Amino acid sequence: MLRSTTSLRPLRALVLALATLVAGVALGVGLSPSLGDTVRAPRTSGLTIVDVRGDAANGFDVHHLNGTIDYTETISEALAECLGYDTVRARARCRGHLTTWYADLGTLQQTIRYYQQLFD
Repeated sequence: MLRSTTSLRPLRALVLALATLVAGVALGVGLSPSLGDTVRAPRTSGLTIVDVRGDAANGFDVHHLNGTIDYTETISEALAECLGYDTVRARARCRGHLTTWYADLGTLQQTIRYYQQLFD
């Protein structure tokens, strides 16, 4: 069955917005030495994530700008807690959220490493 192109519009808009954001960051990094004192550091919250260490099998350590560290469970422990939900639908939703969250932490970890290499 072919998918309708109208269902892909939100995804395309998201991809375009992310591409624009990445291009803007790249342009800002490229221009910042020439702008001198006019470039200001962005305002960040103390909860801004500055580093992610670990993996899903052993749990992640999420380091914040204010010095706090959040420790996640291993993915198997977190998935086991999903069994405590009453309905099959709730258990499936829990597993879906967890697998997405742990995959996103892995992606964030790669992104942080990439940007750290740019500034080293």
